[in-house]
Amino acid sequence: MAYAYFKADGTTLAISRNEIEYQDSSVIVAELPDLLNANLIYLDLETLKVKARQPFPIKVSYNLVNNVPAGTSVTLNDEVLTVDDGSIEFEADTPERLILFLYHPHFIEQCIEVQTGPEAV
Repeated sequence: MAYAYFKADGTTLAISRNEIEYQDSSVIVAELPDLLNANLIYLDLETLKVKARQPFPIKVSYNLVNNVPAGTSVTLNDEVLTVDDGSIEFEADTPERLILFLYHPHFIEQCIEVQTGPEAV
C-alpha cells in the first residue's frame, strides 16, 4: 500500500510506500489506491478522499476562454493571474496567438492557444 501526503489545500506533497512522520500537523495522510497515477491525484478536502485529476472543462474561442474553474492560476508570459469568475477575456488591436498555462490542483495542467485580435464590426 502506498501513502499520499497532502498540504492543507489538497495538493500533493509526497507519495511513499512507507509511512512518513511529518513534524507539520497540517499535513494530511491518505492511503493511495493501487493503479492510481501519483502525479494525477488530489485530496478532496470535503470527503478526505483521494481523487484523480481531470482534464480542464474549458472552451476556447476568439478572444475568450470559458468554463475556467474558480481558483485556476493562468500564466501568460511572465504574469500569473487567478481566475475567479469562470472566464478569461482579451482585447487586442492586432491579431495575435497567446499561449496560456493553466494550473488548478483538481485538474491536469494544460497549455492552450488563444487567437486574439480586433472584434469584427
